[in-house]
Amino acid sequence: MTTHDTVTVAGAGTMGPGIAQTFAARDYRVTLADISDDALTTARQTIEANLAQETRLGLISEDNAARILGRIGFTSDIPKAIAACDIIVEAISEKPAVKTGFFETVAAHAPVDAVVWSNTSSLDVFALCPVALRGRLMIVHWFAPPQILPLVEVVRGEMTPEALIDDTVARLRQMGKAPVVLQKFIPGFIINRLLRALGREAFHLIDNGYTTAQDLDVAARASLAMRMMVLGIVQRYDFTGLDLSVANLKNPDFFDAPVDLSPRTLSDLADQGKTGVRAGQGFYDYSHTTPAEAAAARDDLLWKIMAQFGDLATAERNV
Repeated sequence: MTTHDTVTVAGAGTMGPGIAQTFAARDYRVTLADISDDALTTARQTIEANLAQETRLGLISEDNAARILGRIGFTSDIPKAIAACDIIVEAISEKPAVKTGFFETVAAHAPVDAVVWSNTSSLDVFALCPVALRGRLMIVHWFAPPQILPLVEVVRGEMTPEALIDDTVARLRQMGKAPVVLQKFIPGFIINRLLRALGREAFHLIDNGYTTAQDLDVAARASLAMRMMVLGIVQRYDFTGLDLSVANLKNPDFFDAPVDLSPRTLSDLADQGKTGVRAGQGFYDYSHTTPAEAAAARDDLLWKIMAQFGDLATAERNV
């Protein structure tokens, strides 16, 4: 693994603060950059809250929390931040034109040996960047909250050197992450494609009166999620039996939910302004709490799972 140790994270929105915090916790020197000073102020507050939570849970000491925060700088001068780093993490808006403009800035200002990690969740960023940048660009897709969840999807481009993939995977593992490599680009990568398929079935069951959103979530938490933690998806077929699995797939009584790009229940709630935690109402009622309090409660539970079963999540195989 190369000795790159200076990182610029561009984008102080949903993902940038947690990614910056994760690097800083592993002794990298980090600059979190954004064109908005307000976004940077909020990002610093987010990182401080994250570190306070980890301290409260006994995961780190107060001194270590202070050291982590002290390794993160904040700036709105993106070209200057890009010019002084070894690794550039792109975590900006998922708008192609914005990505293209950012990559042009990188090509103009970054050191010639700096590598670029794009945190896009679906875009083909290889087609959006200058050709000269493609040999040191890869997709490195984190999951929220990135300071907790171990999975990182690494997607190679046609011009990405094998050595760069190997170095990235080794670096992520050293940071306590569980990287997986996609050998070529496909929109949504692994997890978002699986979630899209699950969502199609879930909303079909809800919209057609087979079950409620609440009971569907109980079913997922009480069975699917627990088995996936141990076996994933594919290994479960080994325990079912591949012959039985083939027969199940051919069963004519089973049918896949039709593709519906506007599931009724989901669309109705969105049209009513009930868009989720930030609005105080979605499928569930959050009017009794703030978005920050709801996120903290979620993260407390995620940290508890990681403390008890994190080795299951990061293992290549458990059984």
